[in-house]
Amino acid sequence: MSDPSKVPPQDVEYGKLSSYVVGFLASVALTCLAFYLAIGSVLQGWLLEAAVVVLAVGQALIQLLLFFNLMREPHPRWNLLFFLFTLMVVVILIIGSLWIMENLNYNLMGHEL
Repeated sequence: MSDPSKVPPQDVEYGKLSSYVVGFLASVALTCLAFYLAIGSVLQGWLLEAAVVVLAVGQALIQLLLFFNLMREPHPRWNLLFFLFTLMVVVILIIGSLWIMENLNYNLMGHEL
């Protein structure tokens, strides 16, 4: 027999076409905005980098909530753990890549003593 506490309620909807359409349009809009900021001369320097990072985080949140339905199930613990593990791997990859590029830049481009 199956455990009745593990059966999701019948009124839970895991995805609707409207949520997918809104998520898609929001993702396309954020991508176009980031592209416009990067190509155009609207922002420069650290302000451009901060704006692109904010747009990327916003797009990630939209995709997690509207496409992956991260917090819309009765027991979201496993999805949250999966998300946190994925986030940890991405942060390690980004920090490691930046560290390697900085090390290569320092060793190959020369430096003043």
